[in-house]
Amino acid sequence: MCFAAAPMVAMMVISAASMAVQQYQSGKARDAAKDAAETQEKLAREAEANQLKALEEQMEQETDATEIAKLDRKRQAMRERAKIRVAASEAGAFGNVTMKELSASMVGEGYDKGIMDYNLRAKGKQAERRAEAIGISTRAGIARQRAAVPLATPTWMQGLNIGLAGASGAMRGASIGGGLPSGAGTPTPNVSQGYQGGSSLDPGLK
Repeated sequence: MCFAAAPMVAMMVISAASMAVQQYQSGKARDAAKDAAETQEKLAREAEANQLKALEEQMEQETDATEIAKLDRKRQAMRERAKIRVAASEAGAFGNVTMKELSASMVGEGYDKGIMDYNLRAKGKQAERRAEAIGISTRAGIARQRAAVPLATPTWMQGLNIGLAGASGAMRGASIGGGLPSGAGTPTPNVSQGYQGGSSLDPGLK
């Protein structure tokens, strides 16, 4: 019986060992994929930070440019009103007309500066939408990288897989053993031919 069970045991051991090797190799591949995903995630976050920093610097430049433009517009309006006052003083007619001209100059200044503030706010909203899009794109890329990493097989499932592999090998060994001829693998005693017990016939009786 030991000889008959040998194929079953051998198939069980081979199948279990093959499953263990496959799980080891899949674990190494999973670790490599995980490392690659972590590297890509780090690069993606660095790229996101750089893009957001560039947007922030751009808005700072836009804000500075707007403030300078508003200051220039204020100086222009002050020169306009100074001329109006000088002209009215020289004409000796500082009345309603002069007041209307001064008022129109202040209204024009306020309108122009309001337009500048509006444009700056619009650019700020555009920058916010751009920053949000960058964040969404970064998170989506990271999610794709993480999803590409194979899931780790729990230890208990690894043992179950190896056990199933061993059972499968046993079944295969049993099928091989069942296909052997009757009595195959079973040692037969070495019996010499002829009858060796009892006394030989008397030659005179032949």
